[in-house]
Amino acid sequence: MTKGNVTEQGIIKFFMNDMGGEGCITFKNNLTEENILCLVPFTSTRKRGTIVVRNPDLAGTDQEVRVYLKGAPDMVF
Repeated sequence: MTKGNVTEQGIIKFFMNDMGGEGCITFKNNLTEENILCLVPFTSTRKRGTIVVRNPDLAGTDQEVRVYLKGAPDMVF
């Protein structure tokens, strides 16, 4: 069972279905400061938060850098 607001629960469930439990834990553990390229914290004014991460295992591919965003749907779109 997940806890938190509905958006956070949805994100957790998506990654659990996409990568499985171990994949999520591995991804989280690999998320070191050197792999975080940009972090824009969530604020109530912006109504969204963003993180840009680099996956060294996928270097040179179109999946090396990913952007994850959470926030109000109207602000995300």
